[in-house]
Amino acid sequence: MKAIIFATRNVKEILRDPMSYIFCLVFPIVMLVVFYAVFYSPEAYWFAIDILTPGIAIFSFSFTMLFMALLVSKDKTTAFLSRLYTSPMTTMDFVIGYTIPGLIITIGQVVACYITAAIIGLATGIQLSYIGITLAIISTIPAMFMFIGFGILFGSLFSDQAAPGISSIVITMSGFLSGAWMLVNPGTALSAIFSALPFYPAVSVGRIVLSLNETAFANIGGYLAIVCAYAVAVFSLSVVAFRKKTVSDSAIVSMHKRRVQKNGDA
Repeated sequence: MKAIIFATRNVKEILRDPMSYIFCLVFPIVMLVVFYAVFYSPEAYWFAIDILTPGIAIFSFSFTMLFMALLVSKDKTTAFLSRLYTSPMTTMDFVIGYTIPGLIITIGQVVACYITAAIIGLATGIQLSYIGITLAIISTIPAMFMFIGFGILFGSLFSDQAAPGISSIVITMSGFLSGAWMLVNPGTALSAIFSALPFYPAVSVGRIVLSLNETAFANIGGYLAIVCAYAVAVFSLSVVAFRKKTVSDSAIVSMHKRRVQKNGDA
């Protein structure tokens, strides 16, 4: 219950910022429409709507990561969290309270991207399978947790001034190392590098399940394992970093209280 109340507060904080609507919802949809309308051709087939959409959907999560990092770091800077440390809330209450808003936003992002793709498909005579769309949306869940984990991690470790800069590195990596809007030839050194990071596998899983290609499904296990491994690792690190920050700040708050009490007694 405490985590839900905290999550409600965090949702309101994010929605209060107009930039969250622009970057988290409007920008990915605009990218999808513009990239397809401007760059798609039979020669540039990787800009086809069924190939482009999974890439834009995964890339959009990086903006949620940025807003999560800003939220956590600002709470830390304004001593909001320090005041909550004196409450009965546990570390997991805090983490869940930040994770729920992140999940709400990322689910909204991926649904908006695929609805837009379906509309484009209907307008251009390209039939996207509703089963494929549903599976593609579900397949993004590990990536959701990974990007939310990055946001909590960066917000815990860095100030509200430094967190956006660190987050921009991951945003750039998720754009250029995911193959979201570029051709990646399999079997090349570039493909091997891309496959070792979580971004390209996350996009590849979405493309495979969206296509409902039974032959391609043989490759989904390896890609999904990589994304899940990164998601577990990053989210676990975020919990550890937040817990250490909680212990550190709680010690400072307790020390300050003892000092004030001692001066009062004196």
